[in-house]
Amino acid sequence: MPKKKTKKPDYFCDPIANFEYTEVCRMDRPGPGKAAHQYEVFTQPEDGSMGLSLCQIHFQENTVGEAGVNGVQHEDLMMILIDRLRSLQQGPYACDEYMRALVLIEEAQQHLHRRNRRKMDEKNESKGGNA
Repeated sequence: MPKKKTKKPDYFCDPIANFEYTEVCRMDRPGPGKAAHQYEVFTQPEDGSMGLSLCQIHFQENTVGEAGVNGVQHEDLMMILIDRLRSLQQGPYACDEYMRALVLIEEAQQHLHRRNRRKMDEKNESKGGNA
């Protein structure tokens, strides 16, 4: 059940996208890496009142090696989109736009995977390990 968006003194909601039915908010200030970690999607009521919370997303804070797993990765969200678009392509809503979006998200996921492998290789080399 969606929860109501409420205002509190320490409440931080920086709207980063407004769509016809939803609003996406950054819910915390950027950390040391200059990226926020918490986002929330709200309904966009026609009467301008406070929307209902539909989804909260908490991204990994610091590296897994430093902090353990404490949030989702970019690739996790991409995999959800890939699964959904693949499913839609099997049904009555299949279209060229969904196929193109699917290809581009899969390509973006490959780029992030390559970046993660490079960072792991650099870490191994700095520890004197063989890559």
